[in-house]
Amino acid sequence: MIKYLLLFASCLVLAQKATLFPVKKGDKWGYADNKQKFIIAPQYDFANPFAEYNVYDPLQKKYKKVMAATVKLEKKSKCILEDNTEISCAKLEDLSTSIGASIYEFSDDDYRKGRKEIEDKNLEVINQIPQDIRNKYQKIEVFKNGLLLFLVKNNEKSGIIDNTGKIIVPLVNDFIEGHVYETTTPGKYELYFVGTNLKPLPDRYYLRDGKFLIESYSPFSVASMSGSFVKVSDKNRKIKIYNVTHQKYINDKTYDKVLNTFSNGMMIVERDGAEFYIDEAGTEHKSK
Repeated sequence: MIKYLLLFASCLVLAQKATLFPVKKGDKWGYADNKQKFIIAPQYDFANPFAEYNVYDPLQKKYKKVMAATVKLEKKSKCILEDNTEISCAKLEDLSTSIGASIYEFSDDDYRKGRKEIEDKNLEVINQIPQDIRNKYQKIEVFKNGLLLFLVKNNEKSGIIDNTGKIIVPLVNDFIEGHVYETTTPGKYELYFVGTNLKPLPDRYYLRDGKFLIESYSPFSVASMSGSFVKVSDKNRKIKIYNVTHQKYINDKTYDKVLNTFSNGMMIVERDGAEFYIDEAGTEHKSK
């Protein structure tokens, strides 16, 4: 008998924002404040953003919070505090304050029974769409349970409609992806869609209500774990960062490379051969 395991995990991270930002001058990295004044002079081969950690104080027998960053010098890594004093990296504990996991086990028979129940429920939901609307499409599937949104297909092209027949995403796509972003209410997420094509056409982004947002000539790529920021490319493959939550670009700048995602509110980018950090507000942190 085949058994299936499902693992559900949760993690809560609470941290304050850094006041010093990695800035590169010449071939060395240091840290500057929000006025681009160096507080820690350029001296490292690479510098990561400051983040908040727990450090256990054996004298007071309790944890205290510190801002620390990992830097590299002569191929060696170390951790420093905001006054540039070194601290043992082993003493830094991540601020993941709540990590939990649950494992559920069920048999092959239970799995098939569950799938059948889902398929029957989906068919029941689809049949609630007026017949004249269903007749317009060659295929209708429930896109996501509980949202009354449906994937529809005609002539191998896909779109999204709601239960009233309103077109959310036009039927001009080879594939449609569903993604989520964090709203202005922390911890609350909302669905949006990305329509993609095999031909060299731009991907098109739509909100759940059908509002068109942006188009991009590169595959979907998030710029933050929350999904609130995405990397968008123009026809020349120049990259901009779009804030889905606030429905606007974080600045009017373009980048040749975006090397990772936002971490502790910072992300490293490259333009004209120069590397520097930007923050989520779009401010570029580089030497004058």
